[in-house]
Amino acid sequence: MLIKIVCIGKTKKKWLQDGEAEYIKHLKKYATVEWVVIEPETRGTVADIVKKETEKVQKYAQTLSDFELCVLDIYGDQYSSESFSDKIKTFEKKGKIAFFIGGSHGFALGFTDSITYKISLSPMTFVHEMVRVVLLEQLFRALDIMHGGQYHK
Repeated sequence: MLIKIVCIGKTKKKWLQDGEAEYIKHLKKYATVEWVVIEPETRGTVADIVKKETEKVQKYAQTLSDFELCVLDIYGDQYSSESFSDKIKTFEKKGKIAFFIGGSHGFALGFTDSITYKISLSPMTFVHEMVRVVLLEQLFRALDIMHGGQYHK
């Protein structure tokens, strides 16, 4: 399975980079993970920044017609670990999943409407860089459940 994680900007904090690396190492057992880093906007109003970043992500999303597309959204569907594993299993047929993580101000209105699957990791708000580690951990947990591993107890 190929998993693409499309996000705005690089992870800056070393401890979060270490967390990402740890879960990517675990995920290699089940999937290939590719990062797609969209250059963040640094000029303009918050509205301008969000609009420009969203446009870049939308343009990239158009190249992923053979992928299942999922956006992380606080208003998306919430899953238990087991039900998230079941959801990932339904994506296995295509073998390619892309997850979109917004920048610090999220995505412009309308973007999430264009993505079939909206997933909320929590109703809480997280620093967008931390969400990357949480997503990777949950993906590893889901795939490990699917394959009968011992990580999820």
